[in-house]
Amino acid sequence: FQDARDKVHATHRKIVEEERFTNYLDQSTLLEFPIGIKKVIGGLQYIIAIDSVVITPNGAFLNASMSFKPPQSNESLSFKASRIGFSKQGGLNGEVRLELLGDHQLNLIGNKNELILSSEGTYVEWDCDGFKQFGLSANMFFSEDILKPIPDENQNPDKERVRASFQVAIQDWNDLIAEAHISPFEVVGVDGFKFEASRAIIDLSDIRNPANFYLPQSYTIGRGLAGVENLWRGFYLNEVIVSLPPQFNKTDTSYAEIRVNDLILDAYGLTADISAQNILVFGDDQSAGKMSGWSFSVDQLELDILLNDLKKARLEGQLELPIIGTDQRLDYMAFMEVQNRYFFRLESADSLNFPLWGASQVELYPSSYLSVKVIDNVFLPQAN
Repeated sequence: FQDARDKVHATHRKIVEEERFTNYLDQSTLLEFPIGIKKVIGGLQYIIAIDSVVITPNGAFLNASMSFKPPQSNESLSFKASRIGFSKQGGLNGEVRLELLGDHQLNLIGNKNELILSSEGTYVEWDCDGFKQFGLSANMFFSEDILKPIPDENQNPDKERVRASFQVAIQDWNDLIAEAHISPFEVVGVDGFKFEASRAIIDLSDIRNPANFYLPQSYTIGRGLAGVENLWRGFYLNEVIVSLPPQFNKTDTSYAEIRVNDLILDAYGLTADISAQNILVFGDDQSAGKMSGWSFSVDQLELDILLNDLKKARLEGQLELPIIGTDQRLDYMAFMEVQNRYFFRLESADSLNFPLWGASQVELYPSSYLSVKVIDNVFLPQAN
């Protein structure tokens, strides 16, 4: 494709340098080639180049192309079509498409995230007035420094990088917003949590953001985006299912899941402010969690992630202690620390004595806490 691309770009340069422009295509303009139909939208030029006409017994045909350099990109895209029907009255037979010459990589959301425009489904639509719209078919592959794929027999069988795909028609490149599908992923630096976006939107628009979009205050500080949120670029994850790490599995071994909204994902990582209630509950033998034989609930979860950095992971709930044949529950507040270690602070009005994991007797004071490690996806606590 490279020779064809070079020719498209050379034709574009000649038209621009020699100002070979027209505002409308008709028979009177087809006197000297190449000639360009120029249109300006949102400050960007879109030039359809007519480089030749072929006359045959069956009619007249145009050869046309377009070279376009997206903002924030170092390279231009090239589109071309041959044998475009041209009527004797001097017009095209309706709207016409120019096809993208081969797949093309762009880096529009950071240098490590690769956005690939597919030649199958990416085109320019135009008529006698010039450019009408782009049709885009694209996949974006996220940097492995940001997201990790979750192997899946159907969606991600080859354990490739996390992928977002979208198709959209746009009239202004500076206003690119589209529904997207993102394969399930884990966040580098936030171990064990799995994210599956049921609704995601890619935002490459400098004019607007998706409906209901907002940037958390913690994100905007120091980034110069306060008041100019329209300039933000990335993915807005409107609806996401988050599976907690395996140590939070229910008694029936199923994952504990929560549904959350309004996460953002950009060149620097995932940002989320998550709050959920009643994730693991008592009352159903299969719906509580297990900690070395103790049942526990998770009544409240708060999870703050800023650009892949876990700022806060806080849990509240109850532990159910088997004491002399009677179950007693203690309230707890827990914090997730580094290297999969948790700190559980227990709240008890009185001191308690009970057997614990093979020890003959353990005394639990009102100020006691549990230091809990995760080994082989299981909570292993030690009372203090």
